[in-house]
Amino acid sequence: MATTQSGIENNAVTASTSITLLALNTPRRTLLTFTNNGSVTVYLGGNDVSSTAFFWPLTAGETIQFTSEGGDRSPQMKWYGVTASSTASVSVGEIID
Repeated sequence: MATTQSGIENNAVTASTSITLLALNTPRRTLLTFTNNGSVTVYLGGNDVSSTAFFWPLTAGETIQFTSEGGDRSPQMKWYGVTASSTASVSVGEIID
C-alpha cells in the first residue's frame, strides 16, 4: 500500500473473490489510477463491493483515472476491488501532494 508522502506512488495488488483493499484513504491524493492487468473484470467500490453491487466494473486491460479537479473527492477515498472468479493484478498509481 502507498504511503502518505508527497510524490508518485506505484503499486500492484492482486484482487480476488475476497474483497481486497486497493488504495488507502489519502486526503492529499490528487490523482488515482487503476489498471486491470488480469483477464477477468475487477469490480471497484467501497468495503462492501461485490460483483453485483459496485461503483465501477474495471474490465480486463482497462484503465480508469480519478482526479480531484472540480472538488471531486473520489481519488482521496479508500478503494476496494473484488472479482467474480479467479484473480487479477491491478496496478494502482497515485499522485499525492
